[in-house]
Amino acid sequence: MDDVTHIPGDRGRGPGGPGRVRHAVPMAGLETPGKPPADAPADVVTVVLADDSDVYRHGMRRAIERDARLALVAEVADGAAALAAIRELQPDVALLDLDMPALDGVEIGCRIQADPPPRRPRLVLVSAFLSADTAARARACGMDHQRDKTTPRREICDLLAGGESDAPPAGPQTA
Repeated sequence: MDDVTHIPGDRGRGPGGPGRVRHAVPMAGLETPGKPPADAPADVVTVVLADDSDVYRHGMRRAIERDARLALVAEVADGAAALAAIRELQPDVALLDLDMPALDGVEIGCRIQADPPPRRPRLVLVSAFLSADTAARARACGMDHQRDKTTPRREICDLLAGGESDAPPAGPQTA
């Protein structure tokens, strides 16, 4: 990747096809691709955000950018681009939508889990609907956390920052 970019309106089907982080508008505040700004605290948590919903992705990007504990290093709209960004940038955590073009969030988890050490990011799966079957498949593929998209953004940011245990959320898992 030449640079880390925001990809407005991209659903992984534009020029270059799925699996690429498109180079549209450089993300503000990133001096070195895939690294937090130089003035960020040393313990800042780096995040890859992957969701094909422009609305959800935009809202989470804004929440992440406002949280001093987090630094967004890539934002992508399809699963193949998410996998490429995670492997190349080695973030601390990846927020993955379940249902994306090219690869779904659980398949990304399976592929990341199969990668050799030394580093594997924490993986957080979000979806409009999390069934018991999806939850079991996600756990089997190394997903650290699962939340539905109705979870408040502040709670998602707390989870990304590492402020919550791996315990499953209380309450229903459907949206």
